[in-house]
Amino acid sequence: MSAQYGLTHVGDSEPHVELSATYGQNVQLNHSLIALGQPREMRQQYLDFAVGRNFRKSVVIHSDRAEHVLISPDLDRLADLRWAGHFTEVEAEENAPKGRLSFRNHKNRPLHSSDKTVISMLRALSQAWPASLSFDTLLEHVRPSLPDAEDETAARAVLLSALQTLFRLNMLRYSLEACPYDQQDNTQQNQATLLPGVSHLYQQRQDPNFGIGLFNLWHDSANIQLKEAEAFVLRHIDGNSSRKELATLLHDALNRGIVPNTDGKSLKGQRNLDATADKIVGKLLGLLKRQGLMVSGW
Repeated sequence: MSAQYGLTHVGDSEPHVELSATYGQNVQLNHSLIALGQPREMRQQYLDFAVGRNFRKSVVIHSDRAEHVLISPDLDRLADLRWAGHFTEVEAEENAPKGRLSFRNHKNRPLHSSDKTVISMLRALSQAWPASLSFDTLLEHVRPSLPDAEDETAARAVLLSALQTLFRLNMLRYSLEACPYDQQDNTQQNQATLLPGVSHLYQQRQDPNFGIGLFNLWHDSANIQLKEAEAFVLRHIDGNSSRKELATLLHDALNRGIVPNTDGKSLKGQRNLDATADKIVGKLLGLLKRQGLMVSGW
């Protein structure tokens, strides 16, 4: 169909779905046998049959550039990209493989690994999230976990292999250039700053007829549900307040009975609310960072 309009198919907008290895060893083996020697489009058609895919988000270009299209994504080029992700280490789940650490990403998808390089990478990316890190910066973070790497070339190869694994699993976010999260003023790191419009959209979304979603700059949807005290704090995150200042505002609101505690109980007139207010603010800021709704931390 696209050829009739002078266009040729490049691949899917989510490149990892073009790789048979993404779907496990059995699919990879069978696909390699069936699709051997077939044109690129036919190879992908066979993969669609194998995994039951009936919808694609295709990228096309002018046909005169068809000779530049690779038969499959070049995973060596992953070293040219910037990477981002947030992972929370969790208690080993019942069905988790023994001897592996368990993580949940910001979309609550599970990941289990015993690979020191992968684990170091997950922790480095989580610390930087929602900002991204270059391949070289990632290498600096994971280098201590690679004592057996003989030289820099060997270390880069190990890191690239780990990245390729996570890429196939669609666990990371990536970009060619620095993302907006990377361009924040470092002098503001102690002040919590929301993405523009987050507070307003959250308030509007309390109306069930309001049809606009909430998204971060990595194009992930964010469906946050806040208690009244948390919503109060959200309205005051304006880029000019530190965590301590936000906790002070909440402390006063709790003490005056403007908002109840997160358990619904009124704390009006009570003293020694500093720890309670700080815990609520800290939990909220952690949630907002995990969802990628903050452009700077605290």
